[in-house]
Amino acid sequence: MNQILILIGGGRHNTSELDSVNAAIAPILRGKERMLIIPFAAEPQKVEKWFDQVKNHYSLLGVKEFELMKEDNTRNMKQQIDSAHILFLTGGRPDRLLDQIHHLKLLSVFQAFTGTIIGFSKGALALCEQCLITKDDDFPETLVRRGLGLFPEMVEVHYKPQIDSELIPLAKVQPIYAIPDGSALIVKGTAIQVVSNVVLFDLRKRKKGDRY
Repeated sequence: MNQILILIGGGRHNTSELDSVNAAIAPILRGKERMLIIPFAAEPQKVEKWFDQVKNHYSLLGVKEFELMKEDNTRNMKQQIDSAHILFLTGGRPDRLLDQIHHLKLLSVFQAFTGTIIGFSKGALALCEQCLITKDDDFPETLVRRGLGLFPEMVEVHYKPQIDSELIPLAKVQPIYAIPDGSALIVKGTAIQVVSNVVLFDLRKRKKGDRY
């Protein structure tokens, strides 16, 4: 079984905002019963809320078992990952997520995982070869750092056109998929499926993602 990546730009769980994404990913999740929620990007006080929202949302798509990953020794955490059908990376701070994965020596485990990985909001950024973090309240300047290396291009989440001036210069070096709330990329090997309104920035040319 090959690894499948689902990169979701954001949106409110359990609302119609994610209907198109739900319809696209429901067939992929069918028969996959165990989800491991990895909250390393989230603020500690928001972890329980994330767990409840994800459980409520994905139980409607057929997922039956939900487990929250907590920091433990590397061997136990590897077993948690290996026994899951789906890994869910929450939103929050992707730098914190990446730091924890490297600190816990789990990078190779993620890279070898053969199930489905869902990166939601800022969690999607970490899946890329290069993790693009555009400036916001948490980051005063746009930065790029090494990600998990599971998707070769960069992505922007919660995309709005106001950020174009940040993305265009970077897209001269590497294509960027800009994913708004309620939109997603589904990656199966080299095949990329676009859900809703994704914009591809490539060499200063802006194209609608649904043509790719």
